[in-house]
Amino acid sequence: MGENEISWASKWDGDLDEYLIEYKTFSYSDGRPFAITKNDFHSLSEEEQQLATKILQEYFLDTNFSTHKQKPYPLREYFRQYVGYQKGEHIMVHVNLYTHISYRKDPQCMCIYMKDLTRTIINEKNGGSHYGTVIIDLTEKKVKSFSLS
Repeated sequence: MGENEISWASKWDGDLDEYLIEYKTFSYSDGRPFAITKNDFHSLSEEEQQLATKILQEYFLDTNFSTHKQKPYPLREYFRQYVGYQKGEHIMVHVNLYTHISYRKDPQCMCIYMKDLTRTIINEKNGGSHYGTVIIDLTEKKVKSFSLS
């Protein structure tokens, strides 16, 4: 099998948004369990997906990140995974941001091996501005928290 290669969101010409609308047992890329259970999981409708994307885009446009300890990259430079869940009466969205993903090509079968993005939340501890988390409250139509790794 070939060596690891990296795809960067900033050079990606496809869709950067991945909406995880079917419940699976999610985990982080290092194997840690992801905290959303089947009972809490909320499958985002197309309308909710569009709203979450709009709120995220507006947040990145309107926020002065110069006051933050670490400054994020522009939103266009992140792949984005959206996971919906219920928190009381509120519909929340966990948005995972990552600038790149590694994969491995196998020239024998013309295959590409990478983490299953429908199950794996791509995040690295101490990854700096390359990895981030945004929590959106769709009910209140606002970002509740933003952090970088």
